[in-house]
Amino acid sequence: IAFIVGCLCCLTVSASENDSIKVEKWISEARTLPMDSCRTLHFAKKMLGVPYVAGTLDGNDEELLVVHLDKLDCTTFVETVLALAITEKQCKGNAFTNFKNALMFVRYRDGKLDGYASRLHYFSDWIKDNERKGLIKEYTSNLPNIRKRLLSLNFMTTHVQSYPQLKADS
Repeated sequence: IAFIVGCLCCLTVSASENDSIKVEKWISEARTLPMDSCRTLHFAKKMLGVPYVAGTLDGNDEELLVVHLDKLDCTTFVETVLALAITEKQCKGNAFTNFKNALMFVRYRDGKLDGYASRLHYFSDWIKDNERKGLIKEYTSNLPNIRKRLLSLNFMTTHVQSYPQLKADS
């Protein structure tokens, strides 16, 4: 699966030198695995013991591409593992730069960071957007005996006052 490499040259990224060292090391290790190895599982195992911390992407006045390999929440765990697998599969050149591009592509609507509202905040939106990009496949609709219930996910838009980033972005 190919993805369009975004331009990180004009993008502010929040990451540590330690994050880049880990990514380079993990990608290098994955390349030594047998061809039939599950890269996704390999990268997920690298996250064992990483503390769960809510709100790791918030706290900045402007939306930044945030990389944290030392603390994760449920969504950033999935995004990080997927971005690492994409990077290992497609990487030519600097692994950390390619990882940041992959992470941006996975985390943001249409793969474009364009403010706080472009981030895929609801996991159901995240699944739909990344399925449309060809990165994942959603299978629950194919499961038998699953009762489907349509949910209205609009908490953020109906509680804009709770999100300083949304108040500033009409």
